[in-house]
Amino acid sequence: MKKSPQTKKLLPWENEQLTTLKKFLLFQQLPASHWPDIELIDRGSLPKPYDFLLTQEIMTTGISQYYHRSPKIRTPIHKQIENNIYYRAIVMVIDKVAERDNPDIADPLQETIAVELGLININLNVLPAQIIKELDHSSIPFGSLLKNHAVKIASSNQFPFKIQSISIFQEHLNKRDNPFFYGRTNILKDENNRWLANVVEILA
Repeated sequence: MKKSPQTKKLLPWENEQLTTLKKFLLFQQLPASHWPDIELIDRGSLPKPYDFLLTQEIMTTGISQYYHRSPKIRTPIHKQIENNIYYRAIVMVIDKVAERDNPDIADPLQETIAVELGLININLNVLPAQIIKELDHSSIPFGSLLKNHAVKIASSNQFPFKIQSISIFQEHLNKRDNPFFYGRTNILKDENNRWLANVVEILA
């Protein structure tokens, strides 16, 4: 007896946690009719290394541990501040040369590897002033800034997904032949349960 094909569980675009991804696609002027399908994935079904990376509380820490290198972010692709919510779309990179491990030197030489496309809303109402200052004047990823300033956080609403590949993702992650990418939604809250960031992270 044939098994019925398993129905894919698609994450609807109305889901509030996809707000940052929708902003990114709108900034890129991609019509909604061309937006990619997003399939929710059980954690137990994630292949390596995504089973490790997509289950970390802070992605930056996971990337650093997995690649044994220090990540940095490039100048935001898009950014916007509205109602004291800072939105930005960034690409996180690491040095191709593990022994050098200096992405700031490697990037102008085109010797970096793109590891993440990060789309994030940051709540400026609850962040320390020093972190806010560094957001626009540093290549340090947001997760590392929180760690450097000893901000206690909790991660919630992590939903791993598989997203259909489109040219925008391929371009920024430098993966032209991928039929899909793995990623997740994530909400970071502080110790008083105030939301710090709403993130969509898509990995290379």
